[in-house]
Amino acid sequence: MAAVGVLARSEFPMELEPALTLRLGLELPLSTGRAIQGYDLSYTDCPNGTIFSAPGANVTVNATIIHADAVVRIDPDGGKFRLNVHGVARTTNGTIFQLTYTAINTPVEEFRKVLARAPDAKDTEFGDMFSQHSFEVPISAPELAPLNSNIYVGVGRLLIDKDRVVTAEYAISRVILEE
Repeated sequence: MAAVGVLARSEFPMELEPALTLRLGLELPLSTGRAIQGYDLSYTDCPNGTIFSAPGANVTVNATIIHADAVVRIDPDGGKFRLNVHGVARTTNGTIFQLTYTAINTPVEEFRKVLARAPDAKDTEFGDMFSQHSFEVPISAPELAPLNSNIYVGVGRLLIDKDRVVTAEYAISRVILEE
């Protein structure tokens, strides 16, 4: 049996490879209030968006989000937002596939301003939203098969335009073995 101990950073055999960019439009949330479990619960419609491959990615994706929605659980102390997002996308050649992700967000002040569509809100930086993504693609689309057989993680931010339209943007990477 190997020695028990903490691996040094240099011993971790994996790295991240840029894979996808996901952008989801966010409607104003519908809050249901406090759940019996103690957290605040809300639902957000994500009526539009895109998902496309990073240059050189192992799978080529160019798709439009047909529909997505998010269940948001806010910790009792307000310290974390926990998302569970489900969506459906259609590629430019008509293939429909499912995408899901979970995310944990630290709602810093600028994040809260963007969600509230405050007049002084600005785009947030990457670093407060982390996610894990999965996909379900039809067997009739072998070109998308790598989406089913890899682990994807992401980091996100919120964008707000001059019309106060909010978009969640995720830079998604594939977890690979270090070469």
